[in-house]
Amino acid sequence: MRDRAPRLFLSILSLLIHRDTPVTYPCKVNTSGRPGRGHRDGLWQTLFAILIATGLLVVLHETGKFVRVEYVGYLWIWLPVLLLLLVVLKQRPAAFPLHPIPRPLRPAFVLLVFMLLALFTGWPEHRWFYFLRWNRPTWPHLWGPSTIAMVFFVLTALLTPLFLRPRKWLASALWILLALVMIHCLLTLYQHTGWILMIRDDHPSFAFRIWKVSEVFPRLESYVPFWNGGEIHAYALTSGAIGPALLMYPFIKWSSIEQVHTPAIGVLFIMVVPLLAVWAARIAGLRRSSQVAAGFLALCTTQFYHLWLVQFGTIGANFAAAFVMPFAACLYRVLFFQDHSVKLGVYTVIAGVFLLMWPPGAAMAGLVTLGVLVNVKQWNWPTWRFLLICAGCVALVHARQYLVIAGSDIWGLITEDSPDPEVSTGLFVLQLDWLLDAKGWLRAHFRQAHPLILFLGLAGVFVAPRRSMRRFYVPIVIGMTLLTMAGPEIVPALQLERMIIPLLFAAVIPAALCVGALLDMRGAQWALPRAMLVALLILTGANVQRLWNNEGLARHQIASPEYFDMVDFIQREVPTGTRLLFAGRTVHSYGGGHVALLPYLTGREMMACDYYHFDPAQIEYNYPTRIWRESPESIPEFLRLYNVSMVTTRRPEWRERFRAQPERYEEVASFWDERVTFFRVTDADHTPFVKGKGRAQGDLNRIAVRLDDPDAEAVLSYNWHPRLYADDDRVELFPFDAGRGAVLIGIRPQGVSEFTIRHRNRL
Repeated sequence: MRDRAPRLFLSILSLLIHRDTPVTYPCKVNTSGRPGRGHRDGLWQTLFAILIATGLLVVLHETGKFVRVEYVGYLWIWLPVLLLLLVVLKQRPAAFPLHPIPRPLRPAFVLLVFMLLALFTGWPEHRWFYFLRWNRPTWPHLWGPSTIAMVFFVLTALLTPLFLRPRKWLASALWILLALVMIHCLLTLYQHTGWILMIRDDHPSFAFRIWKVSEVFPRLESYVPFWNGGEIHAYALTSGAIGPALLMYPFIKWSSIEQVHTPAIGVLFIMVVPLLAVWAARIAGLRRSSQVAAGFLALCTTQFYHLWLVQFGTIGANFAAAFVMPFAACLYRVLFFQDHSVKLGVYTVIAGVFLLMWPPGAAMAGLVTLGVLVNVKQWNWPTWRFLLICAGCVALVHARQYLVIAGSDIWGLITEDSPDPEVSTGLFVLQLDWLLDAKGWLRAHFRQAHPLILFLGLAGVFVAPRRSMRRFYVPIVIGMTLLTMAGPEIVPALQLERMIIPLLFAAVIPAALCVGALLDMRGAQWALPRAMLVALLILTGANVQRLWNNEGLARHQIASPEYFDMVDFIQREVPTGTRLLFAGRTVHSYGGGHVALLPYLTGREMMACDYYHFDPAQIEYNYPTRIWRESPESIPEFLRLYNVSMVTTRRPEWRERFRAQPERYEEVASFWDERVTFFRVTDADHTPFVKGKGRAQGDLNRIAVRLDDPDAEAVLSYNWHPRLYADDDRVELFPFDAGRGAVLIGIRPQGVSEFTIRHRNRL
């Protein structure tokens, strides 16, 4: 008995390399007795998988020893299970038949083994490693402190006996588990936030943009009097906010943006995005086990994705990037399934429309079409006709959006030369320093990614079991990887380092294909790998719940009671029809995020330089602007010109300047341990008219005006724009030069006392 177990173990391993291994995938039968092309291809793919996996291990390695010997001790947890497998397979071979790995799956199995090896390296020690505190004690138990790694090995050992035979109920069980994970994550978010408004970083900015879309849609460009005396805004288009806004529209109309914003984020990114992955896997023709695996992987593809979602609040870009999955799957099905049905056409148009809601989505869509362009053998006229019709529908939907962006000042901000003299915009010069930086960015991004997506998706796509998936997805992955590396250098304003997010979303489908195929393998000897995959999917759900529980480095923040106290103070102390000015820069000092939403919450118009996250290279992060700070009298002149009744600041130099002039500025309140101070402007009569008298109230795309003297010329303290007009044809509007670059709205009422100034949409 002592020498039978090693022989049995060796006989099991020999099945992997047996020449006559049956293949479950369609292939030509080789009857010559010699290794055929399929055998040679499988061998080369396995060697290629080893090469790629070895490269990934080198990229992911931190400092110190390559393999941490102290972690190898976890393998002892599997020893009883392995002995049980040997005994069962020896004693009951008929009940538990052995089956070799199908040749197309061998490279994926190799990648899975290398992924397990990577978990013993220094990679899990990285502070942004996907699984939180993988090798750090989390909670005590009878045998000492437990780690997530130990949970993984224990869970795998417990699940292994269940997978001695293929389980038909496995996919259904994973579906139920995925639904429970989604519900648990939503409940966790509710427990942490109470659905109170998320306030950190750009969350208020996106809430304001989404509210604007809900008010003016289908208009894509608006005159917004709430900020800086009236500005033209199209930022909902450039930030991708219009996509979530359309889905949130009925709920905002029924309730309000501050009540809808946080639960909508939970629903969109905890439920909708994983279901998009399931939908994409179904379109691509994957099995049920692969479909549910795609849902698990899309819960959170990388810590970087969660950082930009909950901490930075850029929900528009993240939501648009998720549509890479169904868009690529639709084109894949058109090309390799020759499916030209109306239903698939509708799916393709919907995915394309939402993908292009964020302008860099055009780059994503272009890279996805690489999969179509390189597969010349799949071209035919019905396929091209189908794709052209779908592209025409998407272009028709987005024509107005991209024409507005191209004709607005935003396009100039994107394409304008960087102020850094060492950066040449428009000409990309490949330099050694850039290559080193790009390598560093890519390594940092890979270290944050889900291990299954990294090894079975990004690496697995090159050796995927389906040849058609390799042919289609490899150009997409290579193109997006290059864009992730080169994008920050070519167009810094677009922050294209975020292209790692759509890259990992694109890799979800190849990863799900490999996971599902490995789960569906026959053979009792593969119970341990199947259990390992299921354990990783379970831990993925648990890890995502911990991320939403604010246990990771990327954390959300809700509006504090002091924030709402400040809102109440502004409503009470700033008179209606006047403005509040933020002196200096605001950054995140007013509650933890940008101040963009405050006009909506308070009903008061405001002035600031950075109410959105503008590029510091494009605007001066100080306010009022330099031309109004040239002399001591210029700032009071600016305040009178724009009807400012109160100023606030977080900057010590501005605070001391206001305190030094008590006859003009009365200090009335402070918040957040006196880091933010409010001053009332006392040396001016506050009126919305620079010339004339009356009343004026601004709203989106309109200013309601009532004049005391309908025969006298008047000037409003709102900025002029050529597309402003009065709804009464007798009223003439003209630009009034107020000096120092300020051009205000001049009015010749010609006997009309009440009218509304409106903004004419370009398209």
